[in-house]
Amino acid sequence: DQQASSPEFCPMRQPGPHLPQIMSHPSALDLFELFFDDDVLERLVKCTNEYAELKKNEKVYTYRLFKRRTFSKEELKRFLAALVLLGINRVRSFCQAWNENRAQGMPVLSQLMSRHRFEAIASFIHVVSTDEELGSTHPLKKILPLHLNIKQ
Repeated sequence: DQQASSPEFCPMRQPGPHLPQIMSHPSALDLFELFFDDDVLERLVKCTNEYAELKKNEKVYTYRLFKRRTFSKEELKRFLAALVLLGINRVRSFCQAWNENRAQGMPVLSQLMSRHRFEAIASFIHVVSTDEELGSTHPLKKILPLHLNIKQ
């Protein structure tokens, strides 16, 4: 039996990540900001605030918690950091993550934001405006504008 030879792989460019020249030693934050630049963050803040206003009569208590403070890019970054921490660290329950006891929770979450604030933002976070969502029949209509924005 003869063994079939597979075609030789000859990529047109060097395999691996291709970062901008100015990033010789990028930090995790530098890499995050490649995808989530100011335009993307501003879009998320705008769409989230718009969605909260739309749902304020359906989610009265949560809306009051959400509107106690202005939702800003800085708070969005803290919210995303909390999501990353919750994704990396395992806890028995969501509520337990905010436990001040180091053995049971992640005290750093309380430094980012309160659990109630996190839950309020999580209930309104939106990546597409209502007009874009209603005016589209695309199967990815809830994330397509964000996807296209990140892809640019």
